[in-house]
Amino acid sequence: MDINNSKTNSLSTGTLALLYKKGLYKLIEVQQTDQLKKTQDQVDIQEDNTVKTFTHYGLHRKKVLVFVDIKEFFDMSLPEYQLLLKILLSCQLTIDDVALISLLDNPKHTKVSTILEYFASNTILIFGSLLKSTLKPDLENIVNYHLHTINKVKVMQFPSLKGLLHTNEHVIAEKKLIWTALKSIFQN
Repeated sequence: MDINNSKTNSLSTGTLALLYKKGLYKLIEVQQTDQLKKTQDQVDIQEDNTVKTFTHYGLHRKKVLVFVDIKEFFDMSLPEYQLLLKILLSCQLTIDDVALISLLDNPKHTKVSTILEYFASNTILIFGSLLKSTLKPDLENIVNYHLHTINKVKVMQFPSLKGLLHTNEHVIAEKKLIWTALKSIFQN
């Protein structure tokens, strides 16, 4: 087919942009899926004479540890996972930059200090208040959107990703609070 043919040039700029965007989105989605498969790992963490095996995703390159409260979280099709990817991208982070841990898929009641022995981190992001009780005693007094420092590690908690999927006024306000809080951590 001749590229100069008038029929091939009859697509509007908007249509071309949409086709490009959808194609690019699919390419990024495939790359992210491949990247996630490559970065899944299991580590053995010893605490109180017992060994706990943790599944995590990411290469932890920028020393950011992310906890979520969603079981089987690492299914790429989950809207919660897609939301977290958008949040990470807004902070100029990728899966490779963080270690993602779903505490509902991993051993319960593990101290953050024990996890930090393996995942030496500068920043911890927690999505879901349920995790505070799971991560006792280290994070008992953490309050949503407030920056806390524990042993020189920046810690911030947010609402569960599940609750942020709706589009009502309350959720929109919550997302603005998250963005403001994240800027305070990552734009310094």
